[in-house]
Amino acid sequence: NYPLPRALQVKWGAELLGAFVDQQLPHSCLVLPKQVIAVDEEVPLLEERYRQFKQDYPDIELLGPDGIAEVEPMVMEGRDPNQKIVSLWSPRGHAVDYHALAEKFLELARHNGVHIDVLYDTQVNAIERSRDGFVVRADRVAYQGRFVYVAAGNSSLNFAHRLGYELDLALLPVAGSFYYHRRVGGLLRGKVYTMQNPKLPFAAIHGDPAVYNPDETRFGPTARPMPIFERDSWRTFAEFLDVGTMTPRGALALLRILSDPTMLKFGLWNMVYDIPVIGHHAFLRDVRKVTPSLTIDDNVLDFVACGRLAAEDVPPLVLRSNLQRHIVEHLASMP
Repeated sequence: NYPLPRALQVKWGAELLGAFVDQQLPHSCLVLPKQVIAVDEEVPLLEERYRQFKQDYPDIELLGPDGIAEVEPMVMEGRDPNQKIVSLWSPRGHAVDYHALAEKFLELARHNGVHIDVLYDTQVNAIERSRDGFVVRADRVAYQGRFVYVAAGNSSLNFAHRLGYELDLALLPVAGSFYYHRRVGGLLRGKVYTMQNPKLPFAAIHGDPAVYNPDETRFGPTARPMPIFERDSWRTFAEFLDVGTMTPRGALALLRILSDPTMLKFGLWNMVYDIPVIGHHAFLRDVRKVTPSLTIDDNVLDFVACGRLAAEDVPPLVLRSNLQRHIVEHLASMP
């Protein structure tokens, strides 16, 4: 779904990671095909994308209805035979268990006796400049370093502001959820994406086998703006207030974003997903672009975030709001 210049930027890194997990973590990844589908008025756009990408991605194929049915039967089952559809298909992609990947990185980094401390459940309270670099203050302990790399998700901009960087930026946290469907063998053989709207900084609805259980098929993500930096953690509301979004300049930037009809429609439609009963039907309508034969009988939704459901109680298609988190940071430059 990337435009060609962006796709070429990430191609080397994606191929390097794929080769790494093939060698180091063969049991912690799925090697599976991937495709993006286009329907009706989207078809010419995907056909043009194929012509643009073929030289740099020689393994991709442009499939019509029969080809799609052969490689991914559930995408065509129940579909209107009069609907135009093509797909851009690649025979090899990866789904990676990033928890296992992080552990492998750490294991290799410690090779030959290299000492690396990993601190869990440790809150960083401040990062301060010092004569020799930086001081990181965390839970009654201070760490000195010449370099500090902050990869704290939503909180990264907060730390940047405290150090005087990117003061003209604000942040709108958007939480995403995935639904999943269970059946032996799963619904899909590989990753199936829908066409990305270039105006939206959010991933388009897609389906793929879960890396931790190929009998589960994930569908999503949804996108819901939230005034907190961590889902279900309202203690981070104060951090959100500090980042500048709720200042007059930040509010103006937010209004400018929502003045775009595409962005406003997208935001309102994602809010519908949270409405009981109606939300189930709304999300099912979007998922049917990937798997048209899904019915409301399959679409039994519930939350598992609070741990109220035992494993055997989980219905076929469930909104997994805590186990699979998809956080999107939308940075809005303020006037």
